[in-house]
Amino acid sequence: MEQHGNSQKSPTNSATDPDFDCSISGVASRPSAPLVQGKDGNFYGTAFGNGTYNSGNIFVMNSSGMLTNLYSFTDVADGGHPCAGLVLATDGNFYGVTPRGAYGYGTIFRVTTNGTLTILHSFTGGDDGDPGTDLAGNNPLAPLTQATDGNLYGTTYGGGAFGDGTVYQITTNGVFTTLCSFSGADGANPLCGLVQGGDGNLYGTAWQGGVDGGGLVFRLVMPLGSLSATHTESTIALTWNSIVGQTYQVQYNSDLTSTNWTNLTSLITATSSTTSVPDAIVPNQQRFYRIVEFPEAW
Repeated sequence: MEQHGNSQKSPTNSATDPDFDCSISGVASRPSAPLVQGKDGNFYGTAFGNGTYNSGNIFVMNSSGMLTNLYSFTDVADGGHPCAGLVLATDGNFYGVTPRGAYGYGTIFRVTTNGTLTILHSFTGGDDGDPGTDLAGNNPLAPLTQATDGNLYGTTYGGGAFGDGTVYQITTNGVFTTLCSFSGADGANPLCGLVQGGDGNLYGTAWQGGVDGGGLVFRLVMPLGSLSATHTESTIALTWNSIVGQTYQVQYNSDLTSTNWTNLTSLITATSSTTSVPDAIVPNQQRFYRIVEFPEAW
C-alpha cells in the first residue's frame, strides 16, 4: 500500500508522490478532508496548513501522484485554513468553505480547475458574532452539498439567532439564504455536512444539543422551489421543482386581496424533480397561482 506523506513511505512510491512537507514553502500540509475526483479524472482537495501564505491551499493530484498547488489562501478576504473538502457541482466547478475570511467568520467560494477562485459569500459575524445579531451564522466547518434543485447547502458551527449554528442555502452565483438556526433543543454546533435523502429532504447531525445535550440527527424539509410559467395562445404551463413522492396541489385566485383560493387540480404526487400542469387561457381573465405542499405522513 502506498502511503502519501513524508514518513513511512513504501518502497513502491515514486518520486512524484505528493509530499505534504510543511517545511517546503508553497506545498500543503495537514490535509484533513476527503478528495473529490473532477470530470477531468484528477483529484482535488484542501489542506489546512502551509501553502504560499501559510494559510492552507487547494491542490490537484493526477492519478500518477503528481501534485500541483492550485490555489493558496491568503487568510484575508479569501479566507484560510480550510477544514472541509470540496464538492463538484454540476457546472463543473468546485465549491467549498473556510472558517476564516474578510470578517474573520468564514467564506464560501467557487474554484475552477485552473485555480481561479471567486468568493461567493463572506460571513460577517453580525455584531461581533453575538447570538441574535449574527443571523447568517459563522465558522462553516462542514463541506457543502449540492441538492437536486441545483443549490448548495451547508451548516455553520456557530452564530444564528441563538448562537448554536445554522443551516444555509447558497446558489452557484452567490445568493445566500439562512434556512434555520439551531436553538439547542433541536441541536447545536453542527460539524458535519448534509446529505439529501431519497425523499428530497436534507439530513444531518448536530454535535451538541438535543434532549440530553449529546447531539442528535435532524431532518430539514427542502424549501419548495419557485413557480415558473410558460404559455401559448391558449394554454399556460405551470412548472415547479418537486420532490418525488411528495404531494402538491395547484390553486388559483383572481384577487390577491381575497383568501379564497380555488383548486385548479386534484392532489398531485410528484414522480420527478420537476412537475408541470396546464391551465387554459380565457380572454379578459386574470389569475394568480400558488402551489400547496402537503406534509408527509409519519
